[in-house]
Amino acid sequence: MAYIHVYLSDGTTQVSEGTGDQAITFTLNASNNEEGTPMRLFVKAEAGFQTTAAGVTITIVDNSASGKEQKWALAPDNAGAAGTFGNYGAALTLPGVVTNAGTPFWVKARATNDEPPQNDTSVDLKVEGVVEAV
Repeated sequence: MAYIHVYLSDGTTQVSEGTGDQAITFTLNASNNEEGTPMRLFVKAEAGFQTTAAGVTITIVDNSASGKEQKWALAPDNAGAAGTFGNYGAALTLPGVVTNAGTPFWVKARATNDEPPQNDTSVDLKVEGVVEAV
């Protein structure tokens, strides 16, 4: 059972654990090497749980093993705006306790002109942390 989940910026729409039609979606024009507008997300612990002070690490995982993780980038939240994005494909560590109130972070994706038009669903965000009862 997962005790940490990812939510859209509304804080109520869960996009983790295969929750149906909800997904982190970018519509990009590859012929223009387009980069998507950064999207604010939240990691939240289930009610009654929290992470340890070490926080969580978010990793970009390409399930097709074709290097698509290199087209996604993550950033911490900086007072409601995207902080400095890491390199494309790099993991992000959010230190501190993650509670049910949620901890925000940002994600963006890019397309490159060497890829065909597609509806690519091969990339996941993997969230890891140590969870404890409150």
